[in-house]
Amino acid sequence: MIPFILLVALASAAQAAPGKDDFFLIHGFDGQDYANRLGGTTGKWEINPTDTSQWCNLSFVPYDSRFMEQGYALKVDYKVGSSKENFVTQEQGVSQQEVGFHGRTANGIFTLLKGFDASPYRFLSFRIKGDAEAGYTKSFKLELKDKNRTAQVIVEGITDRWQLIEIPLSKFQDRVQISELTEYVIVFDQKVTRQQGVLYLDEIGFSKEKSKPVAPGGNESVKVPEVSVRRLLGAVKIDGNLDEWEGECFHLGKSNLEFGDFKGESKGSADICLGWDSVYLYAAAKVRDNEIISRFSGAEIYRMDGVELFVDPKNDGYEWKNPSDIQLGLAPSGPEGTPQAWSYFSGSKPADREVKIASVMKKKGYDIEAAISLEFLGVNPAEGEKFGFSAALHDLDSSPPGENKLNWRFIKEPGNPGKFLLGRARLAK
Repeated sequence: MIPFILLVALASAAQAAPGKDDFFLIHGFDGQDYANRLGGTTGKWEINPTDTSQWCNLSFVPYDSRFMEQGYALKVDYKVGSSKENFVTQEQGVSQQEVGFHGRTANGIFTLLKGFDASPYRFLSFRIKGDAEAGYTKSFKLELKDKNRTAQVIVEGITDRWQLIEIPLSKFQDRVQISELTEYVIVFDQKVTRQQGVLYLDEIGFSKEKSKPVAPGGNESVKVPEVSVRRLLGAVKIDGNLDEWEGECFHLGKSNLEFGDFKGESKGSADICLGWDSVYLYAAAKVRDNEIISRFSGAEIYRMDGVELFVDPKNDGYEWKNPSDIQLGLAPSGPEGTPQAWSYFSGSKPADREVKIASVMKKKGYDIEAAISLEFLGVNPAEGEKFGFSAALHDLDSSPPGENKLNWRFIKEPGNPGKFLLGRARLAK
């Protein structure tokens, strides 16, 4: 068993009766204390409390994007990766072969569930976001325990915006007794994507249905960002000149980082503009980039600078390599000096009637625009039509070598490998 330190021990709260409501809140942190609704304690644990080069510290902060009028969230300031050699014993949950001196570190959060019966529920849920300034891991291990066993899942897709994570209890129930849960544990170990950072956690609970309100009295679910796509009345000339553009635009910058390191607005950012008519979805990007790499072609254009569009025409969940969903690559140039388009899931270059593309290369970036057939996308050309959508900027550099991607909204769907949550586009007037 992993040893832990109780952050604080408080008097037990009154026992609540689970199973009556669609959502049962275990801990919401609004009272700024560490006693949960079951009378158990929430705190931190550390595999080696004497090692001050790693830590997990907890505190309360106002919830800055609340679904109720006011409240608090739990701030989790963590660091894994030790600067000292620690002697680890078998009592610390390792195999006999691992006993001895080494730099193994791990820490995290726990909340005691006191034999909670989760059998009336279908999902474990909580809200989480990372701190954009301090940095954060985009994934971690989550455990549920009963008296004798532990079940684990990997939580992925964490961003710097609040989101609701809902994990089916079916992921745990073959390994633990769901009717007698003793502990909920978050683990930061050597497999996190960032060894030091800050996360914010709130509203840990169990729900009977997906996307239910997360607190008593709440009436909202996670807000999906939506872009309004203006109908263009005049003819649009696809020539790479964006001066005549009147479509709706949004920015891709530091807050949209999917992976890699953000190097600054002038070295890799974009404004994405959209419009539509009865035949085409029009997309344009004004890209700022200090170095443009464009030496590949065809299916290999993902290995160089460019823009990607993700479309879920049925708005039913974006599934990787599903032929009814679209991942369209748009590159400003290539070995022949001309712009390129590639449809990744169909594995082919779109026909000219499906995608028209043009670009203008500039000293510090490029402009690129495309007319994409709505029939090719599978989108009904009607005012009010909504579909899943995201746009991304892929940036590579050779000196020094580096790569990153900015993505408007592209989040791994918890518990569903290969499925992603996109934003939404709406065809407007």
